[in-house]
Amino acid sequence: LVSARLTFKAGSAQDPEGKAGVASMTAAMVTQGTTRLSAPQIATQIEQLGANIGAGAGSDFTNLYASSPANVFDQTMALLSEIVRSPAFAAEELGRQQQQSLDGLRIALSQPGSVASMATAKVNFGDTAYGQLTTPRSVEGLTTDDLKAYHATYFRPDQAILTFSGDITEADARR
Repeated sequence: LVSARLTFKAGSAQDPEGKAGVASMTAAMVTQGTTRLSAPQIATQIEQLGANIGAGAGSDFTNLYASSPANVFDQTMALLSEIVRSPAFAAEELGRQQQQSLDGLRIALSQPGSVASMATAKVNFGDTAYGQLTTPRSVEGLTTDDLKAYHATYFRPDQAILTFSGDITEADARR
């Protein structure tokens, strides 16, 4: 088994003013289609490889990860590369992701612990980037252009750290 983690030095703290949630939505959308492959085609390839590929954004970083058996890791990395370099950001996929995000927010807003955490962030960080909260309004306002702009700004080699672990040599990792 070999695993890779591609970390970009940007997260929700870099969400533009009024666009809270764009980092998380961009991370969610990169795995939902490329300019060549649809979301179902990506899912099929991941399954055929016996791989795991995903993405997520935190406050300061966005991570994409991949793991697979060593004998198909080259193909897994080729797929991850396509996902990172050529996301489609299709409008219909954005609608699905927005609905999932809104469902998650509704659940979070019904949980006292989540509400307390959001209130604490707002009190501690105020109007700074760390105090900006993702809300139903901000999620609904996100557009494919917002995701494309975030991707172009932060998903760059000079902002990335690539880490490998597992059954891989240093020479193979460098290749």
